[in-house]
Amino acid sequence: MLWTLQRVFLGKVNEKWSAMPDVDGREIFMLVPLAVIILVLGVYPSFMLNVMTSSVNHLVEVIAKNGAAVALIP
Repeated sequence: MLWTLQRVFLGKVNEKWSAMPDVDGREIFMLVPLAVIILVLGVYPSFMLNVMTSSVNHLVEVIAKNGAAVALIP
């Protein structure tokens, strides 16, 4: 695995990819919001957990009430 990582990240750049830029504006435009969401949920996960709590509790109640019948429905 280390050999593969060395070849991919530290090896010579393939000539057909040498003219390709690293990151352009469109990619940064998409990366920044995703990075912010990842950081916020990593530091403060209870924000998303609080949003999901009611639906997860409802799902648990339905499964507990109906048991295996829910698991068999395709």
